[in-house]
Amino acid sequence: MSFLNMFNKTKRKVIPLAYYLDYEQDGEYTEENCNDVTFANPDDFPENLFERIIIMTKRLHEMGVYEEKEIVRFIIPKMLDTLEVGGILSGVSISNFDTAGIVFGENYAGWIYKGKTKKRNEIFYRVPYQLIFYHSKKEDNYFICKTKDRLELRQNKVSVTNSENKEHIIKNTKSISLTEIEMKELKASFSILFMFIKMQILLKMKKLGYSAFAEKIAEYFCTSTTKDAFISCVNKYFSLSISKEDEHNFVYEDRSFKDFLSELLVRNNDCLPLSSSYAGIIKWVEEKTGIKIRPKKEYHDHMEFISHLSDILAAKEYYLYFMIKKDVFQQTALLLKKEKQEPLLAKELHIFEPNSNFSYEITALSEDLPDRYAEDISIERKVRESAKIFYHIIGVENIDTMMMNIIGNRVLDYALFQNYYLSVVCSDEGRDIYDILSGLLSRYDMPDLIKNACDCDSTLDALYFLEFEAVNPVDRAILYAPLIRQNKKLLYSLEAGDYFYLGIIEDNIETKKSFIKCVNNLLEMKEIENYVIYDSEDKELSVNLLSGMDITIDGKHMYTQKDLKEKFYKENAENISQEEADKYLSRIAIKKTEVKICISNYEEEPEFTIKAENGKYFTNLDLLFQIHKQLVEKIDFAKVFGDKICILSLRLSVARDTYYLFWNAA
Repeated sequence: MSFLNMFNKTKRKVIPLAYYLDYEQDGEYTEENCNDVTFANPDDFPENLFERIIIMTKRLHEMGVYEEKEIVRFIIPKMLDTLEVGGILSGVSISNFDTAGIVFGENYAGWIYKGKTKKRNEIFYRVPYQLIFYHSKKEDNYFICKTKDRLELRQNKVSVTNSENKEHIIKNTKSISLTEIEMKELKASFSILFMFIKMQILLKMKKLGYSAFAEKIAEYFCTSTTKDAFISCVNKYFSLSISKEDEHNFVYEDRSFKDFLSELLVRNNDCLPLSSSYAGIIKWVEEKTGIKIRPKKEYHDHMEFISHLSDILAAKEYYLYFMIKKDVFQQTALLLKKEKQEPLLAKELHIFEPNSNFSYEITALSEDLPDRYAEDISIERKVRESAKIFYHIIGVENIDTMMMNIIGNRVLDYALFQNYYLSVVCSDEGRDIYDILSGLLSRYDMPDLIKNACDCDSTLDALYFLEFEAVNPVDRAILYAPLIRQNKKLLYSLEAGDYFYLGIIEDNIETKKSFIKCVNNLLEMKEIENYVIYDSEDKELSVNLLSGMDITIDGKHMYTQKDLKEKFYKENAENISQEEADKYLSRIAIKKTEVKICISNYEEEPEFTIKAENGKYFTNLDLLFQIHKQLVEKIDFAKVFGDKICILSLRLSVARDTYYLFWNAA
């Protein structure tokens, strides 16, 4: 039976249910106008069926079965006819509803949009995943939508007005008011939609070749112990006949079939990303074949390594295949098969017919294959050349082993962190100093430096910073830079986005010169944005300042330093004592005579320069005072900020020549 008549287009306009969002200061949102809510009885409207309907419809959309971008609609009587022909359901009739709709498109459900209303120029609204049921000759729409952790039932009449006014949707939304018979038919329509969608996806997976492709993959590349489980899991991807608590519950994840297939092969250890390290690929091959691989001392790129590995395997009648999504290392995977003869290319074998919807290109190694990865090869060769130099400078003990363990797409590889040659920290992380530096210090023969920095049980940074402060991990680390220098070594940091890489080098002229040349190369390669060698006190600029404390400023009052101190006491009294406040305010914040400040979170980002009152350095109090003075006297406060602001922090720019002022409306 043809499914084409299932998609008779209705002229009726249905605008999906939307919720307006108000953003709170903590970043969370609240839903407005949601007082009239009817929660769906989980016995009548199982949440797992709702979720499966959405996921299956999205996958049918990916298959090309449905092309609608917003709502896929079905004629209920024709769904019933199809289910009866398929022997799934018979003897059911529905009179109060004749159309079902699924709001699922990536341009609609679950996303936040900017819209316009008469009241405000700009407003945010959210369209949740939802099902719509109605009768084409009646004006009511019935929505089943998932919000938070429950299914809700809602009713509105907005479709009759054909109104574009989204605010009208909320005002005309109300809780469900159905008769007993109507509610019974709504429940039945919900179940009918699920049965039909499931029938559709199981038929299409076979008709469109998804099942056959998966079976071929299993036949050629899965082991006898993983083959059946592989095919079973593929079937569950489409049928979702599995609990979310099951070990293979990743079938519920929002993945394309291609991505799901490669993930399943990796989980079963039947394939490995080509972008893995040489050591990782060797380990995988040895586990799969039992062959001991003895690599060469050095390879310049992945294709040179794979070519050598293929020669070793071919002598034992094993052959590598490439499963290619795109011609880049990160989107290509390796497959392994035991054969008695050298494989032809897949296109000559006609094993896997090309189909962009679900299949990868699968081919054996050939002479022209490396040309398809020319860009990746060029990058890797440059990275490996730079990596050898960098690893030598920072004192990596066995460079050959390290080169086998890196991926080759960046010098600052994860293998460096695993072996404590680098420590990586994020700006917003609240990290303990031992977590930040202990592994690194041990690697460079200073295991007790943190413990010996103080005569008491506390650490140097714990004594320096107060408990209420939000401290950047780098700012904790640089307190130990002078002690590291005493050990004839230097702390350095490399900055890339929100991340900092901390490391240590020997304190001598030749090493510093080589290091600077090498990291300048990393700048050109765009691996990092800036770097600092903490070889003197003036380099030890804090990344974050004034963070964690409370202080409000308006454009009407000009405070003296004494007034500002009293204001600080009052606004922070719940968090710290006056003694702690004095310690914080008197602490030297910036050891410079002047500093440039840029106001963040504002389109024009006004800048100004402040000068230390004592002509030598800024204390936290002087820093607050000078910023306050500029904001009140030099900036159009009302235009830039409005009424009153709360200072959140100062953040050092990547170029290290400016501090950005972050603030919130108070």
